[in-house]
Amino acid sequence: WGAPLPRGLWAGGATCAVNPFKLGEERARRDMLRLREMGVDGVYYLDAMGMPLEVDYDPQRGGPRRAHAEGLAWIVKQGREVFGACGVECGFAYIAVHSDYIGSSPLRNLPLFLRSNTPIQSVIDEWVPLWQMTFHGMLIHSTADEPIPTLDTLRDAAETGGAPRDDFSGARPDPGGSLFAVQWYDRLLPAYKAKHDILIKLLGKNQFAFIENHAKLGDQRYQTAFSNGCVVEVDYQGKNLSVDGKKIPIPNVFDLKLPVRTK
Repeated sequence: WGAPLPRGLWAGGATCAVNPFKLGEERARRDMLRLREMGVDGVYYLDAMGMPLEVDYDPQRGGPRRAHAEGLAWIVKQGREVFGACGVECGFAYIAVHSDYIGSSPLRNLPLFLRSNTPIQSVIDEWVPLWQMTFHGMLIHSTADEPIPTLDTLRDAAETGGAPRDDFSGARPDPGGSLFAVQWYDRLLPAYKAKHDILIKLLGKNQFAFIENHAKLGDQRYQTAFSNGCVVEVDYQGKNLSVDGKKIPIPNVFDLKLPVRTK
């Protein structure tokens, strides 16, 4: 009825959906400018954007879903003006066209609610990288681990030209058991290094190339051809990764069974 629409509690507190234009330019830029004045330099990142679009029924400053989309794009543009580049978490098309970076673009390393036996999963025969074939080469995107580096996320990123992304926290885990970021463990360092060596040193050039062809070679085997001539093959069943016909050795440092800290 025109009031902020609660969407739940998140790390930063209550999350609500409103028409972003209600912020006003001063408020939308205020924290960005403060961060820049503190010396923070880099891509400005907005978590939980974009999001499913809502109608705002405020009779004075509301608007349809188009206004919601335009408002979110307007905030991204503020970030680009202040910091030079802006990234968001979700890759909905209406926000991706204005962004320089997408923080979560999984293909096969899907969230748990899509991997499990759900009505969505029951009607899907094959995951096709349509989003990556559309946007890859125009922006940087990453496949996030949840919550520690895994072999599947490594191959997922290699298959789609994605960058590595890992989340960890210094805070005590959520006592309710919803743990999205594991606390820091030194044992994770070899996995982070292996991801960097493969996805940045070896395949980093693919982040800036278009995907020209993608094919299924067999059961859980896929091939991606990039516009720079690089060809990547991934075998999820055989746990293999090949680049230009050469098998790439993957260190046995992934999928660690780490205990959850309680203090």
